[in-house]
Amino acid sequence: MIDPTPWPQHLMLVRLGVPVFALACVLALWCVPTTTVFTASARKPVDLVLIVDDSGSMKEEQAGLSDHLASMLTGLRDNVGVRVAVTTTTMLTPPRPLQFLAPDDPALAQAIRVGVGGGASEQGLQVMLQTLESASGASKNEDSFRAGTALAFVVISDEDDDSPLDVSTFVHSVSRFRTAWQAPVVLSVVTVLTSDRHREAVQALGGRVLDLDGHWGRAVTAIADDLGTMSTRFTLPSRALGRVVVDVDGFRLDGSQVRMAADGRTVVLDVPLREGATVAVTAMLPGRML
Repeated sequence: MIDPTPWPQHLMLVRLGVPVFALACVLALWCVPTTTVFTASARKPVDLVLIVDDSGSMKEEQAGLSDHLASMLTGLRDNVGVRVAVTTTTMLTPPRPLQFLAPDDPALAQAIRVGVGGGASEQGLQVMLQTLESASGASKNEDSFRAGTALAFVVISDEDDDSPLDVSTFVHSVSRFRTAWQAPVVLSVVTVLTSDRHREAVQALGGRVLDLDGHWGRAVTAIADDLGTMSTRFTLPSRALGRVVVDVDGFRLDGSQVRMAADGRTVVLDVPLREGATVAVTAMLPGRML
């Protein structure tokens, strides 16, 4: 039975403060400052996968695709350790094997011309997930991703993604893979302005969205620039709650030198790092019960 007698006025603050204090204690136990330590590399090797739309609607874009990508390939030639493979937005079972080529390999210009004989359903996100699962699986060969390599995917399509899985499931699956891979996995898209699913996926995973109807041949060089910063990206075990503090070799970085990617887990440093530098990232992380 509830006692209807009201609390004395001088005790009301105590009554209200008890649950607030209890909640604060729970939060303090559940979420505490956690420092994650990384060792910086001068430059991570990069495996770049171009997922090119091979449907009939891409006929005009396919005709000049090699020219559009020439600027990106030129920029990549200066990045030691970069390999490039090409696949399409058409889902195949088993998946199409990847053939990695050097950016200056003449065969790459031909590989980019995938034709327009593919399926009418563009499933670039599904292909990316399938590629991650197959090329990094137990049956590794020369066409697999290299261990510890930063992975960059670029979907090039004139239609929005039509994969059967929803974007949140796709992002969750890629995030789980990224945690196990312990290296950056970035998605960028060259597409039309109304490509909402592509944009949602890029926003969650980090990367760039470029307009297929614009001058993306020049703008796509920005993706090559992103590859050079992958050595300054560090992924936390879970999403950070609030701001993060970063120390490099014991020196505290200014807030303007640190930014968080859209996934809430990847910390990007806008400073050059020497190879072997110790990077300590302190953040409030959930699920850290004392």
